[in-house]
Amino acid sequence: FYYSGHALSLRQENFLLPFDARIADEASVQYETVRLQEVLDRLDAPSRTKLVVLDASRENPLAAALARSSGTRSAAVSRGLVRTSQTPATVVLSASAPDTMALDGAGHHSPFTDALVKQLSEPGIDVDT
Repeated sequence: FYYSGHALSLRQENFLLPFDARIADEASVQYETVRLQEVLDRLDAPSRTKLVVLDASRENPLAAALARSSGTRSAAVSRGLVRTSQTPATVVLSASAPDTMALDGAGHHSPFTDALVKQLSEPGIDVDT
C-alpha cells in the first residue's frame, strides 16, 4: 500500500486525507478521512508480508485550523504522524520519524519517494534493509 499526500494525527491516531477533504472540526475528521489503522487492519493477512509506505507527514494547514476551530487542545493534534504499530507481517515505512514532518522537495516526487524508488530498483535487497 502506497500513500502520498496529506495526513494528520489527532488524539494519537493517524488519518489519511483525501485531496477534497473538508475538515471543519474534530467530528468531521471521522467522516472526511481514512483511519490509517483501518488500512492496516484490511491488509492484515497471516500468510504474506505487507509493505505500507506513507509519504504523508508534511505540514498540514488543516491541523492548525482543526485545533483552532474545534477547541481541541493543541497537544491532541500533533505535527506529522504518530508512531504506527506494526505486526510481524506488516512493515510500515514512513517519510519521517514520529511527530516530525517530511520534506516536500522540489522535484516530481518527495526526497523520500525518490530515495525509495532508487532502492527498490536495486536487486537482492531484503525488505528489512
